[in-house]
Amino acid sequence: STFPDWFVIEGADSISVDLGEFFWKVPKTPTTFCKVRISDAVQKSVIDVTDSIFVIDTTRLTSINNHVQIPQEYNLYQNYPNPFNPTTTIKFDLPFTSIVKLNVYNILGQEIATLVESNLNAGYYNYKWDASKFASGVYIIRIDASPIEKSNKGFISAKKVMLLK
Repeated sequence: STFPDWFVIEGADSISVDLGEFFWKVPKTPTTFCKVRISDAVQKSVIDVTDSIFVIDTTRLTSINNHVQIPQEYNLYQNYPNPFNPTTTIKFDLPFTSIVKLNVYNILGQEIATLVESNLNAGYYNYKWDASKFASGVYIIRIDASPIEKSNKGFISAKKVMLLK
């Protein structure tokens, strides 16, 4: 059988991998054959492609959940683990599609890394920071999110993180 073009999963970069849950949009045909391609939404590079073919039989579905949860407010959470060596996870929520900048600063206020500089859909996000090339110390993670829809308020927040080697 032939395979359709790749299905784009809108906002897939916002799905929490900690939960082990993944969601796909599939066409409303009785049976769909597909492979899964995992891409980095920020870097625009392919991370992995499955060798296996998945068959999605929509005639056997017992339920469909059309409810997509969107955060009610902006939030930047404390990184985990903290202290960390050398990687940590930074979580944040976006209630609106926003222009997002997620930067790391040293204790002198100098920007040392940009983790995100992109338009992101509303959703829940996790980003890993690999600080292996940086010295032990206290750093500041800062998010600046400006909603695309100017009638909504933006968000700026910062958290202290500690790298221990």
